[in-house]
Amino acid sequence: MRSLGANPPKPVTARLLRTDFLWALAALSLSAVLMWLMLHDQLNTMFAAAFAISLLIVALRSRAAAAVCSLTYLLLLGDIRRIASWIGEPPASDLLLLVGPFMAVVLAAPLLLRIRLRDALSKAMLLLLVIMVLEIANPLQGGISVGLAGAIFYIAPVCWFWVGRQYASPEAIEAILYRALFPLSIIAAVLGLIQTFVGFLPWEQAWIDQVKSTYTALYIGGTIRAFGFATSSAEHTSLMAMALVGICAAAFAGRKSWLVALPLLVIGVFLASSRGYVVKVVLAIAVAWVFRKGTVLDTVKVIRLGVVALTGLVAVSYLASHFAPSGDPSGSNQSAAGNAISHQASGLAHPFDSRYSTAGIHGQMVTTAIADAIARPLGAGLGATTAAAGKFKEASDDDSEPTGSSEVDFTDMLLSLGVAGGLTYLFIIYSAFRAAICYLKRVPARISLPLLAILVVLIGSWMIGGQYGISSIVFFILGALARDRDAEAASRNILTQIV
Repeated sequence: MRSLGANPPKPVTARLLRTDFLWALAALSLSAVLMWLMLHDQLNTMFAAAFAISLLIVALRSRAAAAVCSLTYLLLLGDIRRIASWIGEPPASDLLLLVGPFMAVVLAAPLLLRIRLRDALSKAMLLLLVIMVLEIANPLQGGISVGLAGAIFYIAPVCWFWVGRQYASPEAIEAILYRALFPLSIIAAVLGLIQTFVGFLPWEQAWIDQVKSTYTALYIGGTIRAFGFATSSAEHTSLMAMALVGICAAAFAGRKSWLVALPLLVIGVFLASSRGYVVKVVLAIAVAWVFRKGTVLDTVKVIRLGVVALTGLVAVSYLASHFAPSGDPSGSNQSAAGNAISHQASGLAHPFDSRYSTAGIHGQMVTTAIADAIARPLGAGLGATTAAAGKFKEASDDDSEPTGSSEVDFTDMLLSLGVAGGLTYLFIIYSAFRAAICYLKRVPARISLPLLAILVVLIGSWMIGGQYGISSIVFFILGALARDRDAEAASRNILTQIV
């Protein structure tokens, strides 16, 4: 007889046993592969495989969560690569760079196979993707290897657009802003200040020693720019600028708790010594302030925006003039902070003086890029404006010369993709801002207003080769805007059918 109160054991089905056995076998196989890679000093491959498989496992449970985790990985990619190289040996080809694009393709490919387009932004993005794929084989860039490597810089972010179009709900965007982007940016600002005033961690110093002969933009005078945990100092500055304007916009929308971190981010952006970002931060905050209560872009709002932005820029230039040195703005005998302050203040105080500001040089790069694009209307190839052009030059035709980046995404698209690709990208920028203003009507301001400010502060840098995390997040955001426009178009179609 069965004892009273005792519960009989639940039957275990053969299906559950078979599933558990398969998972256990997969875990053992994975452990064996990772162990083999570690024992054979293939640490970079081991880390890349571990991250890719972990993200795939997350994707099996939730593709939206896998997208957020993948974007977070891309923001931390700089330190991940540096630590992996410090533990092992710097690899000739870094497979950690492929994890983000791999996840973008895995998540986007099923969506592209069953795509239905209603909004103009998505149609333009699909056209841009087609042009990019065709430009992989452009012989002017020097070889197919350059084009394939260029896909990592350009096609991967476009894939994140389609992921965002499917999974970037307002709730997902809010989670990325307030649980990932803002906290990580604050940590990055703290780490940047430590690098500026204290020094570098062992894996950071090892990376500096490795790239010091080629990465000249890392230096101001005789000192090193802060780079946080990003892949470059430029991406580090972009991350802090995104958070700075996003937090200001959130405060305009009533979320003021994050303002306590604002001084830290302001100092971080200023010490990053990027004059362009200081100007764009002022512009983005002005845009967020003007649009904080309404979404109609009328003449009065345009005038108000111009007045607020101009007042802010004049105030910044006036303050900078009190800190600008009278001599060399970046003398090598100064500290890292001293060089950064001198370099920043001199450029902001004298924006049109070529002795202190590089605005003229950057303007010339843009005009030269436009002239080159007109001379080559079919483009120079997908990888021509990326680091891939120089790295794979030996495997390419000897007659080819790397085009090089113009440091502005629109003109880079003109150079790489030709007139058709450049104009398509320009239409995407226009459509994105139009969609962002419409997004303000349909989504709470604590989410939509920071998105608008982030797009403004990153204008010209939405797709710059080498800023893997920033470009991916921007295009994920653009996907969120397209998702909203697609839903609005679907609602109009349903209403039309009913009427």
